Amino acid sequence: MKNNLILILISFSLTLDSIKLGNNPYLRLGSQKVDTTNITLDFNKGKGIDLNFIKVDPKKGRISESFIGEPGINKIKLNSKNYIPEEVSSNDIAILETSKGTIKIKFFDDIAPNHVMNFKKLCNSGFYDKTSFHRVVKDFMIQGGDILSRDSNRENDGTGSPGWTVKSEFSSLKHKRGIVSMARSNDPNSAGSQFFICVQDAPWLDGQYTVFGEVVEGLDIVDRISKSVTDRDFMLKSMISKIPDGEDFDNWIEVIDPVTRKKIYSKIPMGETKSSYMDNVRKALRSNNPYRRIEIVEARVYDNE
Repeated sequence: MKNNLILILISFSLTLDSIKLGNNPYLRLGSQKVDTTNITLDFNKGKGIDLNFIKVDPKKGRISESFIGEPGINKIKLNSKNYIPEEVSSNDIAILETSKGTIKIKFFDDIAPNHVMNFKKLCNSGFYDKTSFHRVVKDFMIQGGDILSRDSNRENDGTGSPGWTVKSEFSSLKHKRGIVSMARSNDPNSAGSQFFICVQDAPWLDGQYTVFGEVVEGLDIVDRISKSVTDRDFMLKSMISKIPDGEDFDNWIEVIDPVTRKKIYSKIPMGETKSSYMDNVRKALRSNNPYRRIEIVEARVYDNE
């Protein structure tokens, strides 16, 4: 009702100089949800209404005060690079406050001292604050720690780094349930800030990634995060195995599921082109990014003595 009143006010107020919409934080225009916090409608331009707004996709759950641009990300990376943490103590424990609950991690500082120091540096410099778990795989693992999960580009999540790497410290420690290990690229010495937590035993990872910690409290939170609906899960809800009889094939797309390798179909939404919708569907089917953002609100390392 409040939105309707605002729209009526706009249509009958052309004699005013301007209208500030900030008291109504979100305004729906058709299918678009618009953040009106800093919007003013200016009627003095002589060329119609000057309306600058930020489009928000309500489906993605990406509306967040955590989003920052490249300058902000670079500032965080520089601050973290220059931050010098206290020496690691055998009593140190990492506390990750997430949007799903608290996870506590103890370290194997005698096995992977450089990775433990690096993780402490990133935690206590604030690098991980407001980043997200950008990859979750049910019954396998959850992954986070990418600074690029703080920008509004969903597609680059998982590609960021702090600007430096840590040489591998592979060991005989097993990737069992609750283990915390560093993610990396094909280069064994490419670990930077991204880490993952094993939901179940993953022996095929042993000796391939640096194990540096283990969850001592909050495994139920890890489980809950791992069961989150992903982009793939959500997209599959709109896919079917056969186009219904009587439907025009031109109104549908056919794709190969990258997991099952089977043909599946989806009807093209009104207003979408076939090529753009095909591209979006293929990206979603390959994505393990949680459909709703799961945030690391704050990460700190404390001496638990």
